[in-house]
Amino acid sequence: MRQINILLGEVRHEKGYTYENDLGPLKPDANFKLNEINFSDLNDDIQFILPISCIGLNAYLGLYDEGDEKTFLDFTNEKIVDLVRNKNGYILISYIQEGHITRRNYKELHNELLNYNIPANKVLLASSNLNGKKQYKTFCDKMPTLTKEKIHILEANHMLECSNEIYNHVLTNNYDKRID
Repeated sequence: MRQINILLGEVRHEKGYTYENDLGPLKPDANFKLNEINFSDLNDDIQFILPISCIGLNAYLGLYDEGDEKTFLDFTNEKIVDLVRNKNGYILISYIQEGHITRRNYKELHNELLNYNIPANKVLLASSNLNGKKQYKTFCDKMPTLTKEKIHILEANHMLECSNEIYNHVLTNNYDKRID
């Protein structure tokens, strides 16, 4: 069984509005074991993924917080950013609960990566956009200078899976009918 090192709890923001440093609704595949690691475990040789779970829709993808012009990268330890930039670290942006990503979102993300000198191919973007790869390719074709390096786009069926689960709850009358 393959193991993936996940760096959790290291990106902190006093407001915490638009992102969290966790896997969000992503669930590990049975073929992989997730190994949670700490900042103290990081060295030049360890491979790891820094997950960012976008929870807000402000400018989508958690790129900018309420009124701030800051991103999750502004609150990430410089050693972590450097290991992503130059070594074996990767960023996983989990926006799997949503599927709507615009050209502006891709452009902002690429510009922020350039701002931090992080190669785009060190970023994985997971969303419930079943047309995500095609849309991203169209964006890259229109912005070739900005997208010399490509983000890895991961398409998911999360919204379909959730709809199926809710439908089954309704059919079996096994759901909470209260509205919060």
